[in-house]
Amino acid sequence: MANETKFTGKADHYSKYRSSYPTKLLDYLTKQIPTGQVADIGAGTGIFTLSLLTRGYDVLAVEPNEDMRIKARELLKIEILPGTAEKTGIASHSVDLITVAQAFHWFNADSFKKECQRILKPHGKVALIWNHRDETTELIKDYAGINGKLCPDFKGFSQGFNTHAINSFFKGSHFQCLKLTHPQQLTRDEFIGRALSSSYAPKEQDSNFNTYVKAISNLFNKYQQEGVLYYPEITTLYLGEV
Repeated sequence: MANETKFTGKADHYSKYRSSYPTKLLDYLTKQIPTGQVADIGAGTGIFTLSLLTRGYDVLAVEPNEDMRIKARELLKIEILPGTAEKTGIASHSVDLITVAQAFHWFNADSFKKECQRILKPHGKVALIWNHRDETTELIKDYAGINGKLCPDFKGFSQGFNTHAINSFFKGSHFQCLKLTHPQQLTRDEFIGRALSSSYAPKEQDSNFNTYVKAISNLFNKYQQEGVLYYPEITTLYLGEV
Protein backbone atom coordinates (compact mmCIF):
# COMPACT_ATOMS: atom_id res chain seq x y z
CA MET A 1 0.00 0.00 0.00
CA ALA A 2 1.37 3.43 -0.98
CA ASN A 3 1.91 5.85 1.88
CA GLU A 4 -0.54 8.29 0.29
CA THR A 5 -3.41 5.80 0.75
CA LYS A 6 -2.61 4.43 4.21
CA PHE A 7 -5.11 6.75 5.88
CA THR A 8 -7.93 6.22 3.40
CA GLY A 9 -11.03 5.56 5.48
CA LYS A 10 -9.39 6.99 8.62
CA ALA A 11 -10.19 10.69 8.24
CA ASP A 12 -13.22 10.77 10.54
CA HIS A 13 -11.42 9.04 13.41
CA TYR A 14 -8.26 11.09 12.79
CA SER A 15 -10.09 14.41 12.82
CA LYS A 16 -12.16 13.58 15.90
CA TYR A 17 -9.66 11.76 18.12
CA ARG A 18 -6.11 12.90 17.32
CA SER A 19 -4.47 15.32 19.76
CA SER A 20 -4.03 19.00 19.08
CA TYR A 21 -0.67 20.64 19.83
CA PRO A 22 0.46 22.52 22.95
CA THR A 23 0.11 26.29 23.14
CA LYS A 24 3.74 26.50 24.29
CA LEU A 25 4.88 24.90 21.02
CA LEU A 26 3.05 27.53 18.96
CA ASP A 27 4.40 30.26 21.25
CA TYR A 28 7.94 29.02 20.62
CA LEU A 29 7.44 28.70 16.87
CA THR A 30 5.92 32.15 16.46
CA LYS A 31 8.75 33.67 18.48
CA GLN A 32 11.28 32.12 16.06
CA ILE A 33 9.31 32.93 12.88
CA PRO A 34 6.75 35.63 13.76
CA THR A 35 5.16 36.04 10.32
CA GLY A 36 5.41 34.81 6.75
CA GLN A 37 4.33 32.24 4.21
CA VAL A 38 4.07 28.75 5.68
CA ALA A 39 3.75 25.46 3.82
CA ASP A 40 2.16 22.76 6.00
CA ILE A 41 3.13 19.49 4.31
CA GLY A 42 1.25 16.29 5.02
CA ALA A 43 -1.48 18.41 6.57
CA GLY A 44 -3.82 15.47 7.14
CA THR A 45 -7.19 16.66 8.43
CA GLY A 46 -5.78 20.10 9.23
CA ILE A 47 -5.23 19.84 12.99
CA PHE A 48 -1.88 21.64 13.00
CA THR A 49 -2.80 23.79 9.99
CA LEU A 50 -5.60 25.28 12.06
CA SER A 51 -3.13 26.19 14.80
CA LEU A 52 -0.98 28.02 12.24
CA LEU A 53 -3.96 29.90 10.83
CA THR A 54 -5.08 31.03 14.27
CA ARG A 55 -1.59 32.47 14.81
CA GLY A 56 -2.00 34.65 11.72
CA TYR A 57 0.27 32.81 9.29
CA ASP A 58 -0.51 32.71 5.58
CA VAL A 59 -0.67 28.94 5.06
CA LEU A 60 -0.45 26.66 2.04
CA ALA A 61 -1.59 23.17 3.07
CA VAL A 62 -0.51 20.09 1.12
CA GLU A 63 -2.09 16.64 1.61
CA PRO A 64 -2.00 13.75 -0.90
CA ASN A 65 -4.82 11.66 0.61
CA GLU A 66 -8.24 12.61 -0.75
CA ASP A 67 -10.20 11.57 2.36
CA MET A 68 -7.96 13.67 4.56
CA ARG A 69 -8.13 16.64 2.17
CA ILE A 70 -11.92 16.61 2.24
CA LYS A 71 -11.96 16.61 6.03
CA ALA A 72 -9.35 19.40 6.15
CA ARG A 73 -11.42 21.56 3.79
CA GLU A 74 -14.45 21.10 6.06
CA LEU A 75 -12.43 22.26 9.07
CA LEU A 76 -10.34 25.03 7.54
CA LYS A 77 -12.52 26.39 4.73
CA ILE A 78 -9.43 26.77 2.53
CA GLU A 79 -8.16 24.89 -0.52
CA ILE A 80 -5.80 21.99 0.23
CA LEU A 81 -3.20 21.24 -2.43
CA PRO A 82 -3.09 17.56 -3.54
CA GLY A 83 0.70 17.37 -3.81
CA THR A 84 3.13 15.09 -2.01
CA ALA A 85 6.03 15.93 0.27
CA GLU A 86 8.42 15.23 -2.58
CA LYS A 87 6.40 17.18 -5.19
CA THR A 88 4.40 19.85 -3.41
CA GLY A 89 3.41 21.97 -6.39
CA ILE A 90 4.48 25.10 -4.50
CA ALA A 91 6.43 27.84 -6.31
CA SER A 92 10.20 27.92 -5.88
CA HIS A 93 11.71 30.13 -3.16
CA SER A 94 8.29 31.31 -1.96
CA VAL A 95 8.06 29.94 1.60
CA ASP A 96 9.47 31.23 4.90
CA LEU A 97 8.65 28.17 6.96
CA ILE A 98 7.76 24.54 6.23
CA THR A 99 5.90 22.61 8.92
CA VAL A 100 5.39 18.86 9.11
CA ALA A 101 3.22 17.60 11.95
CA GLN A 102 2.99 13.85 12.52
CA ALA A 103 4.04 13.00 8.95
CA PHE A 104 7.80 13.16 8.30
CA HIS A 105 8.23 9.44 8.96
CA TRP A 106 6.10 8.74 5.87
CA PHE A 107 8.29 10.82 3.54
CA ASN A 108 11.29 9.99 1.40
CA ALA A 109 13.59 12.16 3.50
CA ASP A 110 16.19 12.84 0.78
CA SER A 111 13.61 13.81 -1.83
CA PHE A 112 11.68 15.91 0.67
CA LYS A 113 14.87 17.74 1.67
CA LYS A 114 15.49 18.68 -1.96
CA GLU A 115 11.91 19.90 -2.28
CA CYS A 116 12.31 21.99 0.88
CA GLN A 117 15.47 23.55 -0.55
CA ARG A 118 13.57 24.36 -3.74
CA ILE A 119 10.53 26.05 -2.19
CA LEU A 120 12.15 27.79 0.81
CA LYS A 121 13.34 31.37 0.68
CA PRO A 122 16.99 31.95 1.72
CA HIS A 123 17.40 31.09 5.41
CA GLY A 124 13.90 29.64 5.56
CA LYS A 125 13.37 26.87 8.10
CA VAL A 126 11.66 23.53 8.49
CA ALA A 127 9.76 22.48 11.61
CA LEU A 128 9.25 18.75 12.19
CA ILE A 129 6.70 18.03 14.90
CA TRP A 130 5.35 14.93 16.61
CA ASN A 131 2.96 14.05 19.37
CA HIS A 132 4.73 10.89 20.58
CA ARG A 133 3.35 8.32 22.97
CA ASP A 134 5.59 7.93 26.02
CA GLU A 135 6.90 4.43 25.34
CA THR A 136 8.48 4.17 28.79
CA THR A 137 5.04 3.77 30.40
CA GLU A 138 3.35 0.42 31.07
CA LEU A 139 0.19 1.55 29.27
CA ILE A 140 2.00 2.24 26.02
CA LYS A 141 4.07 -0.94 26.31
CA ASP A 142 0.84 -2.94 26.62
CA TYR A 143 -0.69 -0.96 23.76
CA ALA A 144 2.32 -1.74 21.55
CA GLY A 145 1.92 -5.42 22.40
CA ILE A 146 -1.69 -5.41 21.19
CA ASN A 147 -0.71 -3.71 17.95
CA GLY A 148 2.18 -6.11 17.41
CA LYS A 149 -0.13 -9.08 17.86
CA LEU A 150 -3.22 -7.90 15.95
CA CYS A 151 -1.96 -5.40 13.36
CA PRO A 152 0.23 -6.90 10.58
CA ASP A 153 1.31 -3.44 9.39
CA PHE A 154 2.50 -2.27 12.80
CA LYS A 155 6.24 -1.47 12.65
CA GLY A 156 6.45 0.54 15.83
CA PHE A 157 4.91 3.90 16.63
CA SER A 158 5.60 6.48 13.90
CA GLN A 159 7.01 3.61 11.82
CA GLY A 160 9.69 2.98 14.44
CA PHE A 161 11.07 6.47 13.83
CA ASN A 162 14.42 7.42 15.37
CA THR A 163 16.46 10.61 15.56
CA HIS A 164 19.10 9.46 13.06
CA ALA A 165 16.82 10.70 10.27
CA ILE A 166 16.63 14.11 11.97
CA ASN A 167 20.39 14.52 12.20
CA SER A 168 20.89 13.77 8.52
CA PHE A 169 17.96 15.95 7.42
CA PHE A 170 19.00 19.32 8.85
CA LYS A 171 21.95 21.34 7.48
CA GLY A 172 25.10 20.37 9.34
CA SER A 173 22.94 18.36 11.77
CA HIS A 174 22.16 21.67 13.50
CA PHE A 175 18.65 22.27 14.80
CA GLN A 176 16.71 23.55 17.77
CA CYS A 177 14.75 21.01 19.77
CA LEU A 178 11.80 21.60 22.08
CA LYS A 179 10.17 18.80 24.11
CA LEU A 180 6.93 19.26 26.02
CA THR A 181 4.82 16.89 28.07
CA HIS A 182 1.36 16.76 26.54
CA PRO A 183 -0.77 14.16 28.37
CA GLN A 184 -4.37 13.53 27.30
CA GLN A 185 -7.39 12.50 29.34
CA LEU A 186 -9.48 10.08 27.29
CA THR A 187 -12.83 8.38 27.76
CA ARG A 188 -13.29 4.81 26.56
CA ASP A 189 -14.73 5.95 23.21
CA GLU A 190 -11.93 8.48 22.75
CA PHE A 191 -9.25 5.91 23.53
CA ILE A 192 -10.73 3.40 21.07
CA GLY A 193 -11.18 6.12 18.43
CA ARG A 194 -7.59 7.30 18.92
CA ALA A 195 -6.37 3.72 18.38
CA LEU A 196 -8.50 3.25 15.27
CA SER A 197 -7.10 6.46 13.74
CA SER A 198 -3.68 4.82 13.35
CA SER A 199 -2.62 3.73 9.87
CA TYR A 200 -2.00 0.15 10.98
CA ALA A 201 -5.26 -0.31 12.92
CA PRO A 202 -7.94 -2.51 11.30
CA LYS A 203 -10.92 -0.93 9.57
CA GLU A 204 -14.51 -1.89 10.32
CA GLN A 205 -14.69 -4.29 7.37
CA ASP A 206 -11.54 -6.18 8.44
CA SER A 207 -11.92 -9.62 10.03
CA ASN A 208 -9.90 -8.67 13.12
CA PHE A 209 -11.73 -5.38 13.77
CA ASN A 210 -13.94 -6.58 16.63
CA THR A 211 -11.07 -8.47 18.24
CA TYR A 212 -8.93 -5.33 18.12
CA VAL A 213 -11.63 -3.06 19.54
CA LYS A 214 -12.24 -5.54 22.38
CA ALA A 215 -8.52 -5.66 23.18
CA ILE A 216 -8.27 -1.86 23.25
CA SER A 217 -11.39 -1.65 25.42
CA ASN A 218 -9.90 -4.17 27.86
CA LEU A 219 -6.71 -2.12 27.95
CA PHE A 220 -8.80 0.91 28.88
CA ASN A 221 -10.37 -1.10 31.72
CA LYS A 222 -6.92 -1.99 33.04
CA TYR A 223 -5.63 1.58 33.27
CA GLN A 224 -8.68 3.83 33.62
CA GLN A 225 -9.43 5.78 36.77
CA GLU A 226 -13.05 6.73 37.34
CA GLY A 227 -13.83 6.34 33.65
CA VAL A 228 -10.86 8.35 32.38
CA LEU A 229 -7.55 7.10 31.01
CA TYR A 230 -4.46 9.28 31.29
CA TYR A 231 -2.73 8.90 27.92
CA PRO A 232 0.95 9.90 28.12
CA GLU A 233 2.19 11.99 25.20
CA ILE A 234 5.31 14.03 24.58
CA THR A 235 5.34 16.72 21.90
CA THR A 236 8.67 17.29 20.14
CA LEU A 237 9.65 20.06 17.74
CA TYR A 238 12.80 20.06 15.60
CA LEU A 239 13.49 23.38 13.87
CA GLY A 240 16.33 24.30 11.54
CA GLU A 241 17.60 25.04 8.05
CA VAL A 242 18.11 22.38 5.39
